[in-house]
Amino acid sequence: MKNELNHGRVNSEACAPATSGLRPFSAACLAKLQELKEVVTGNLAAEYGALLNARQLQQVVNEADALAAFTPFPALFLPTLAEEKVLAAAAWNKKQQSLFAKNDIIALAA
Repeated sequence: MKNELNHGRVNSEACAPATSGLRPFSAACLAKLQELKEVVTGNLAAEYGALLNARQLQQVVNEADALAAFTPFPALFLPTLAEEKVLAAAAWNKKQQSLFAKNDIIALAA
């Protein structure tokens, strides 16, 4: 996934950071970031779609986007943050499924 994004279709140089604390982005920069977000979401859906449903995946990418927005280079950090959050969400889902399975076994035994 990372190779596709690094050689990719989004030029992060168009989104140079501003000097103010909240860094307002130009419309062109916001469009590039949205394009990157869509590419990241599509790549993560292809790679981890079996582990998370579409709603969870979109929420995770939105959270990663919000975190990346606080960095000087959001286009640089978004793919990695999103992938890390997807893996964490998948691990959480797996743990929840195992807990529910254990509860079902206990309920059947009672």
